[in-house]
Amino acid sequence: MSMVSLPGLQDMIDGISRERNLPKHAVQAALREALLKGYERYRRTHRPDSANFDEEYFNNFEVELDIEDEGFRVLAAKTIVEEVTTPDHQIALQEVQEVADEAQLGDTVVLDVTPDQGEFGRMAAIQTKQVLAQKLRDQQRKLVQEEFQDLEGTVLPQARVLRFERQSVI
Repeated sequence: MSMVSLPGLQDMIDGISRERNLPKHAVQAALREALLKGYERYRRTHRPDSANFDEEYFNNFEVELDIEDEGFRVLAAKTIVEEVTTPDHQIALQEVQEVADEAQLGDTVVLDVTPDQGEFGRMAAIQTKQVLAQKLRDQQRKLVQEEFQDLEGTVLPQARVLRFERQSVI
């Protein structure tokens, strides 16, 4: 399985978690979503002619973070068929049977479809960065909302604003 290397991944997750006061699993989930959006951008730029990329097109893709090895993989669940019509969602029975004799039509296999390190591209990296920032903001808002949800309708005797982020008070 190939893996795109992300040197300093563990330190980055720890730093974001500390800086934004978010649990590590929330930062990892946001990073997985952001990397998947970056992969979507990569696929869109490499197959602009042949695919109709609707909202559900990338539902069979998943990003797997490897914290210890500091990298990630993109995995795709593909259905085994006789004749492939959508290569991102299907795989030929012959191709699978070369590796696994017991494979049958209609089965689902998970394949590593990670692009090479240099192929990911500038636009995909920018997309990933923007989506990560948005997902982290969403996570922070969610935590603040959960913290104060029980106090809705209650007058607080005192409150201290710790910081402003654009139009939001954190």
